[in-house]
Amino acid sequence: MVPLGFHAVLPGGIYGFTRAHTHAVIGGVLVLTGLYQLSTVKQSRLRTCCARVEPGPARAADGQKKGFEHGISCILVCLGPFFFLMPFFGEMNYFWMVALTTVVTVERLPPTWGREFSSATGAVSLIAGIIVLLLRPPLPIGFVM
Repeated sequence: MVPLGFHAVLPGGIYGFTRAHTHAVIGGVLVLTGLYQLSTVKQSRLRTCCARVEPGPARAADGQKKGFEHGISCILVCLGPFFFLMPFFGEMNYFWMVALTTVVTVERLPPTWGREFSSATGAVSLIAGIIVLLLRPPLPIGFVM
């Protein structure tokens, strides 16, 4: 739904807007992703999402509420890579699908260094976004669908 929302509100849709403003769009989403990856919101949600969900009361409503809250935490962990980058880098681009899925998976799997990996990807994303915005280098990997 997120790509469809972007597609509906951007002039020319995602594809036309990204082609018309390639460096601004790619640099902007890289900066946004970097800032989010480095934020305390992301770090606290990463800890919550990766934590074991303790058994709760036997009431179904309480369990449903706890599961919903845990699911929201896990969705927010993916916010930077999947909701900022994926619509503009190409939701049907195999390279970016594998790369972003790898980032989200690796930062969740190891409980001891997931935060460090998340911070590292945030720093790389932020620096790459600033470089793209300021220096406007040729972008070697196709950012088109």
